[in-house]
Amino acid sequence: MKVSLEYLYHYICDHCQKWWTIADIKPDIGSHALCPHCGKTSLIEEIVQFQIKT
Repeated sequence: MKVSLEYLYHYICDHCQKWWTIADIKPDIGSHALCPHCGKTSLIEEIVQFQIKT
């Protein structure tokens, strides 16, 4: 059996506060993301990681 891991990055627009998700494309700190809802760009300042230890 093969298992694949997929990373989901959830973005929240600084302007309209709506969110969207992009799979497997790690953003760079200091780059900008274009909101698909309002069309404005926001600066990526940090990537918050959530991980459950087992």
